[in-house]
Amino acid sequence: MKGNFYKALETLKKVDEHFKDDGKVLKNMATVVTRYNVEEVHDLMLWMYARFNTSNHTIEAARGVTREDGVKILTEEMLKEIQDRIVPIYVAYADRMAEGVKGFRKYVTRFFYLGLIRAMYNIRAGNLDKPTPWGMDCTAGETTLVIDYDGRFRSCELRPPIGNIKEYGCDTQAVMQGDAMKKEVDEIGYGYKANCWCTHGCWIMSSIVFNPGKMVSKVFKGYRESKKLAKPITFDEALLRSIEDKYHLDREKLASIGVL
Repeated sequence: MKGNFYKALETLKKVDEHFKDDGKVLKNMATVVTRYNVEEVHDLMLWMYARFNTSNHTIEAARGVTREDGVKILTEEMLKEIQDRIVPIYVAYADRMAEGVKGFRKYVTRFFYLGLIRAMYNIRAGNLDKPTPWGMDCTAGETTLVIDYDGRFRSCELRPPIGNIKEYGCDTQAVMQGDAMKKEVDEIGYGYKANCWCTHGCWIMSSIVFNPGKMVSKVFKGYRESKKLAKPITFDEALLRSIEDKYHLDREKLASIGVL
Protein backbone atom coordinates (compact mmCIF):
# COMPACT_ATOMS: atom_id res chain seq x y z
CA MET A 1 0.00 0.00 0.00
CA LYS A 2 1.10 3.55 -0.70
CA GLY A 3 3.16 4.99 2.13
CA ASN A 4 3.87 1.68 3.84
CA PHE A 5 7.55 1.76 2.88
CA TYR A 6 8.13 5.01 4.76
CA LYS A 7 6.06 3.82 7.74
CA ALA A 8 8.24 0.70 7.92
CA LEU A 9 11.39 2.83 7.80
CA GLU A 10 10.05 5.10 10.54
CA THR A 11 9.33 2.09 12.75
CA LEU A 12 12.76 0.64 12.11
CA LYS A 13 14.38 3.99 12.91
CA LYS A 14 12.57 4.15 16.25
CA VAL A 15 13.65 0.58 17.08
CA ASP A 16 17.18 1.50 16.04
CA GLU A 17 17.26 4.52 18.34
CA HIS A 18 15.60 2.82 21.31
CA PHE A 19 17.84 -0.24 21.32
CA LYS A 20 21.04 1.23 19.86
CA ASP A 21 23.03 0.63 23.04
CA ASP A 22 21.49 -2.76 23.89
CA GLY A 23 23.78 -5.47 22.58
CA LYS A 24 21.27 -8.17 23.50
CA VAL A 25 18.69 -6.98 20.96
CA LEU A 26 19.27 -8.13 17.38
CA LYS A 27 17.48 -6.05 14.76
CA ASN A 28 16.83 -8.59 12.03
CA MET A 29 15.01 -7.89 8.78
CA ALA A 30 13.49 -10.19 6.19
CA THR A 31 12.40 -9.43 2.62
CA VAL A 32 10.13 -11.81 0.71
CA VAL A 33 11.24 -12.05 -2.91
CA THR A 34 8.44 -11.87 -5.50
CA ARG A 35 8.13 -10.91 -9.14
CA TYR A 36 7.63 -7.32 -7.98
CA ASN A 37 10.99 -6.87 -6.25
CA VAL A 38 13.35 -9.57 -7.49
CA GLU A 39 15.41 -7.02 -9.44
CA GLU A 40 15.55 -4.62 -6.49
CA VAL A 41 16.64 -6.92 -3.66
CA HIS A 42 20.38 -6.28 -3.97
CA ASP A 43 19.97 -2.50 -3.96
CA LEU A 44 17.55 -2.68 -1.02
CA MET A 45 19.96 -4.75 1.05
CA LEU A 46 22.85 -2.40 0.29
CA TRP A 47 20.80 0.66 1.24
CA MET A 48 19.29 -0.82 4.39
CA TYR A 49 22.70 -1.92 5.69
CA ALA A 50 24.21 1.53 5.23
CA ARG A 51 21.26 3.67 6.36
CA PHE A 52 20.28 1.60 9.42
CA ASN A 53 22.12 -0.20 12.19
CA THR A 54 20.46 -3.54 11.39
CA SER A 55 21.94 -6.80 12.66
CA ASN A 56 20.91 -9.00 9.75
CA HIS A 57 18.81 -8.93 6.59
CA THR A 58 17.64 -12.16 5.01
CA ILE A 59 15.62 -12.84 1.90
CA GLU A 60 12.74 -15.28 1.95
CA ALA A 61 11.01 -17.17 -0.85
CA ALA A 62 7.25 -16.63 -1.03
CA ARG A 63 5.52 -19.67 0.49
CA GLY A 64 2.02 -21.07 0.69
CA VAL A 65 -0.95 -19.68 -1.25
CA THR A 66 -0.47 -16.12 -2.55
CA ARG A 67 -3.24 -13.64 -3.25
CA GLU A 68 -2.09 -13.31 -6.85
CA ASP A 69 -0.96 -15.86 -9.40
CA GLY A 70 2.61 -15.66 -10.66
CA VAL A 71 4.01 -13.98 -7.54
CA LYS A 72 6.32 -16.89 -6.69
CA ILE A 73 8.94 -16.75 -9.43
CA LEU A 74 12.10 -17.85 -7.62
CA THR A 75 13.78 -21.01 -8.84
CA GLU A 76 16.78 -22.81 -7.38
CA GLU A 77 19.03 -21.31 -10.05
CA MET A 78 17.71 -17.77 -9.47
CA LEU A 79 18.13 -17.99 -5.70
CA LYS A 80 21.68 -19.29 -6.01
CA GLU A 81 22.53 -16.37 -8.29
CA ILE A 82 21.06 -13.87 -5.81
CA GLN A 83 22.70 -15.45 -2.77
CA ASP A 84 26.10 -15.38 -4.48
CA ARG A 85 25.68 -11.71 -5.32
CA ILE A 86 24.73 -10.64 -1.80
CA VAL A 87 27.63 -12.41 -0.05
CA PRO A 88 29.69 -9.16 0.19
CA ILE A 89 26.79 -7.55 2.07
CA TYR A 90 26.84 -10.42 4.55
CA VAL A 91 30.58 -10.01 4.97
CA ALA A 92 29.83 -6.42 6.01
CA TYR A 93 27.17 -7.68 8.44
CA ALA A 94 29.68 -10.17 9.84
CA ASP A 95 32.09 -7.31 10.52
CA ARG A 96 29.28 -5.37 12.20
CA MET A 97 28.38 -8.37 14.37
CA ALA A 98 32.02 -8.72 15.41
CA GLU A 99 32.48 -5.06 16.36
CA GLY A 100 33.86 -4.77 19.87
CA VAL A 101 34.95 -8.41 19.89
CA LYS A 102 38.69 -9.04 20.12
CA GLY A 103 41.14 -11.81 19.38
CA PHE A 104 40.02 -15.32 18.51
CA ARG A 105 36.41 -14.55 19.48
CA LYS A 106 36.25 -12.06 16.62
CA TYR A 107 37.23 -14.76 14.11
CA VAL A 108 34.74 -17.22 15.61
CA THR A 109 31.92 -14.66 15.44
CA ARG A 110 32.58 -13.96 11.75
CA PHE A 111 33.06 -17.65 10.98
CA PHE A 112 29.74 -18.76 12.46
CA TYR A 113 27.78 -15.80 11.12
CA LEU A 114 28.93 -16.25 7.52
CA GLY A 115 28.81 -20.04 7.74
CA LEU A 116 25.29 -20.18 9.20
CA ILE A 117 23.83 -17.68 6.73
CA ARG A 118 25.34 -19.47 3.76
CA ALA A 119 24.29 -22.91 5.03
CA MET A 120 20.72 -21.66 5.43
CA TYR A 121 20.64 -20.33 1.85
CA ASN A 122 22.13 -23.54 0.45
CA ILE A 123 19.42 -25.61 2.14
CA ARG A 124 16.71 -23.20 1.03
CA ALA A 125 17.83 -23.23 -2.60
CA GLY A 126 17.70 -27.02 -2.67
CA ASN A 127 14.07 -26.97 -1.55
CA LEU A 128 12.57 -24.31 -3.80
CA ASP A 129 11.59 -26.62 -6.65
CA LYS A 130 11.00 -29.83 -4.67
CA PRO A 131 11.43 -31.26 -1.15
CA THR A 132 15.06 -32.22 -0.58
CA PRO A 133 16.25 -33.70 2.76
CA TRP A 134 18.24 -31.08 4.66
CA GLY A 135 20.95 -33.49 5.76
CA MET A 136 19.88 -32.87 9.37
CA ASP A 137 16.75 -33.31 11.45
CA CYS A 138 13.87 -30.82 11.25
CA THR A 139 13.05 -29.85 14.83
CA ALA A 140 9.63 -28.28 14.18
CA GLY A 141 7.41 -28.79 17.20
CA GLU A 142 10.41 -29.19 19.48
CA THR A 143 12.29 -25.93 19.04
CA THR A 144 9.61 -23.92 17.21
CA LEU A 145 5.95 -23.07 17.65
CA VAL A 146 3.52 -21.05 15.53
CA ILE A 147 0.55 -19.33 17.19
CA ASP A 148 -2.13 -17.91 14.87
CA TYR A 149 -4.07 -14.72 15.51
CA ASP A 150 -6.97 -16.67 17.03
CA GLY A 151 -4.88 -18.86 19.33
CA ARG A 152 -4.63 -21.90 17.09
CA PHE A 153 -1.14 -23.36 17.12
CA ARG A 154 1.03 -25.38 14.77
CA SER A 155 4.45 -26.95 14.80
CA CYS A 156 5.28 -25.05 11.61
CA GLU A 157 3.44 -22.45 9.55
CA LEU A 158 3.22 -24.94 6.68
CA ARG A 159 1.54 -27.60 8.84
CA PRO A 160 -2.17 -27.56 9.83
CA PRO A 161 -3.33 -26.32 13.26
CA ILE A 162 -3.40 -29.03 15.93
CA GLY A 163 -5.04 -27.18 18.82
CA ASN A 164 -5.71 -23.84 20.46
CA ILE A 165 -3.44 -22.33 23.08
CA LYS A 166 -6.50 -21.14 25.03
CA GLU A 167 -7.23 -24.79 25.80
CA TYR A 168 -3.85 -24.90 27.58
CA GLY A 169 -4.35 -21.76 29.63
CA CYS A 170 -2.10 -19.86 27.19
CA ASP A 171 0.83 -21.86 28.60
CA THR A 172 3.35 -22.51 25.81
CA GLN A 173 5.23 -25.10 27.86
CA ALA A 174 2.02 -27.06 28.29
CA VAL A 175 1.47 -26.85 24.53
CA MET A 176 4.97 -28.12 23.72
CA GLN A 177 4.69 -30.98 26.21
CA GLY A 178 1.10 -31.89 25.33
CA ASP A 179 -0.11 -35.03 23.57
CA ALA A 180 -1.15 -33.13 20.43
CA MET A 181 2.35 -31.75 19.86
CA LYS A 182 3.99 -35.07 20.68
CA LYS A 183 1.79 -36.74 18.07
CA GLU A 184 2.62 -33.99 15.57
CA VAL A 185 6.37 -34.35 16.13
CA ASP A 186 6.05 -38.11 15.63
CA GLU A 187 4.15 -37.60 12.36
CA ILE A 188 6.80 -35.18 11.10
CA GLY A 189 9.47 -37.72 11.99
CA TYR A 190 12.18 -35.03 12.02
CA GLY A 191 11.16 -34.28 8.44
CA TYR A 192 11.74 -37.74 7.04
CA LYS A 193 8.20 -39.07 7.58
CA ALA A 194 6.36 -35.98 6.36
CA ASN A 195 8.84 -35.21 3.56
CA CYS A 196 7.86 -31.57 3.92
CA TRP A 197 11.35 -30.04 3.71
CA CYS A 198 10.72 -26.29 3.45
CA THR A 199 12.46 -23.01 2.64
CA HIS A 200 11.64 -21.28 5.95
CA GLY A 201 14.77 -19.58 7.27
CA CYS A 202 13.69 -19.62 10.93
CA TRP A 203 13.03 -23.36 10.91
CA ILE A 204 16.18 -24.14 8.95
CA MET A 205 18.30 -22.02 11.28
CA SER A 206 16.84 -23.44 14.49
CA SER A 207 17.30 -26.96 13.14
CA ILE A 208 20.94 -26.25 12.26
CA VAL A 209 21.64 -24.97 15.77
CA PHE A 210 20.03 -28.02 17.39
CA ASN A 211 21.94 -30.47 15.16
CA PRO A 212 25.46 -29.63 16.39
CA GLY A 213 27.05 -32.79 15.01
CA LYS A 214 25.91 -32.03 11.48
CA MET A 215 26.07 -28.27 11.89
CA VAL A 216 29.84 -27.98 11.89
CA SER A 217 30.37 -29.40 8.39
CA LYS A 218 27.58 -27.25 6.90
CA VAL A 219 28.86 -24.10 8.58
CA PHE A 220 32.44 -24.79 7.51
CA LYS A 221 31.33 -25.36 3.90
CA GLY A 222 29.24 -22.18 4.00
CA TYR A 223 32.11 -20.13 5.39
CA ARG A 224 34.52 -21.33 2.69
CA GLU A 225 32.00 -20.49 -0.05
CA SER A 226 31.43 -17.03 1.41
CA LYS A 227 35.15 -16.29 1.58
CA LYS A 228 35.54 -17.16 -2.10
CA LEU A 229 32.69 -14.84 -3.11
CA ALA A 230 33.60 -11.95 -0.80
CA LYS A 231 34.34 -8.65 -2.54
CA PRO A 232 34.91 -5.29 -0.84
CA ILE A 233 32.04 -2.79 -0.96
CA THR A 234 32.36 0.92 -0.30
CA PHE A 235 29.16 2.14 1.34
CA ASP A 236 29.71 5.80 0.53
CA GLU A 237 27.15 8.58 0.23
CA ALA A 238 27.43 8.64 -3.57
CA LEU A 239 26.32 4.99 -3.76
CA LEU A 240 23.42 5.54 -1.38
CA ARG A 241 22.22 8.66 -3.18
CA SER A 242 22.39 6.86 -6.53
CA ILE A 243 20.09 4.15 -5.13
CA GLU A 244 17.71 6.79 -3.75
CA ASP A 245 17.63 8.53 -7.14
CA LYS A 246 17.13 5.25 -9.00
CA TYR A 247 13.98 4.41 -7.01
CA HIS A 248 12.78 8.02 -6.66
CA LEU A 249 12.85 7.99 -2.87
CA ASP A 250 11.50 11.11 -1.19
CA ARG A 251 14.48 12.66 0.58
CA GLU A 252 12.30 15.07 2.53
CA LYS A 253 10.38 12.15 4.04
CA LEU A 254 13.61 10.28 4.71
CA ALA A 255 15.01 13.35 6.48
CA SER A 256 11.81 13.84 8.50
CA ILE A 257 12.07 10.35 9.98
CA GLY A 258 15.80 10.69 10.65
CA VAL A 259 17.18 8.44 7.93
CA LEU A 260 19.17 11.26 6.33
